[in-house]
Amino acid sequence: PTASALRGFKIRSATCTNHCALHATCASCATDDACGYCSATKTCTKIDGSCSSGFDVIGECLDTCGAALTCGECADQSGCGWCHTTGRCTA
Repeated sequence: PTASALRGFKIRSATCTNHCALHATCASCATDDACGYCSATKTCTKIDGSCSSGFDVIGECLDTCGAALTCGECADQSGCGWCHTTGRCTA
C-alpha cells in the first residue's frame, strides 16, 4: 500500500508482557482492558494481582483525577474530565 492509503492508521507491536508499561498515564492505562493503574507504584501494569494497593481499572485515576474537587480543578488535570452527573473528576 502507498503511504497515503495508510494515513490515519498507527501500527505498533509489543509483547504481551510489556504492553501495559507503554501507557504513560492512568487515563491512557484505563483505555486498555488488560491493564490496570497501580497507585502504589504509579505504573500501568498487567492485571495479575501484583499491585498491593489494588488496581484502578475503571479509569477514575484516584491518584490524579480524583483529587480534584471542582470542575475547574479537574480541567487543570491532564487526561481528566468533570462528570456533572456524579460531581466527580474522572479520566
